[in-house]
Amino acid sequence: MLLTTLETELRSQIRALIECGELPCEVLGRMWGGNETGEICSVCGKPIGSEELEFEYPIGPKTLRFQRLCHGLWQLECERAAALLKSSVGPLKE
Repeated sequence: MLLTTLETELRSQIRALIECGELPCEVLGRMWGGNETGEICSVCGKPIGSEELEFEYPIGPKTLRFQRLCHGLWQLECERAAALLKSSVGPLKE
């Protein structure tokens, strides 16, 4: 898979946000998707435009919001982090 410069930059940003605790990787419960609201994307910091789909995850007093590309890349980075963790721990022994 050939990543664009934008995707590479966003994935790096997402990894940093996950590492510092700004973005979680666990299942967040409910997710809302729909037309944009003009809010700021939790990954790239840009307003979610009128031509875009917005994904929202309410987490206590905070709501994470994502543009479609940022949402998809966040999910991929969470899968990547889980795979790395699993490979570093190895199989569970009983």
